[in-house]
Amino acid sequence: MARSKYKITAFARFLIFMIFFAPIAYIAASYYNGEDGIGKIKELFQKEENIKNETENSTKNDIQLSDSGSMSDEDQSMLQDEIKLKDLEIKMLKERVERLERELKQKEKFIQAHQH
Repeated sequence: MARSKYKITAFARFLIFMIFFAPIAYIAASYYNGEDGIGKIKELFQKEENIKNETENSTKNDIQLSDSGSMSDEDQSMLQDEIKLKDLEIKMLKERVERLERELKQKEKFIQAHQH
């Protein structure tokens, strides 16, 4: 039997192994921790799609605004509504962060109290 002209290096074998092993290990660890690993991966790709779509939409809106020269009252009210929604979302996220920080401090105190 003739040997192949091309040889695969150890590093290439390692990379091929990691391409298959890493996702399987992540999913297994997620399920072990009681989380949905596949769901998290799907969610990650959906977020990327949403960001891509939002970027495309904002670019289209920017082009339309620059073409028209000025915005109509309807466009302005729509933008103001969007700003209000974003402000509300920011407020909710800030409150969530504060709540999580309080919970973290409580749990840290609990752990410190039970270690000594």
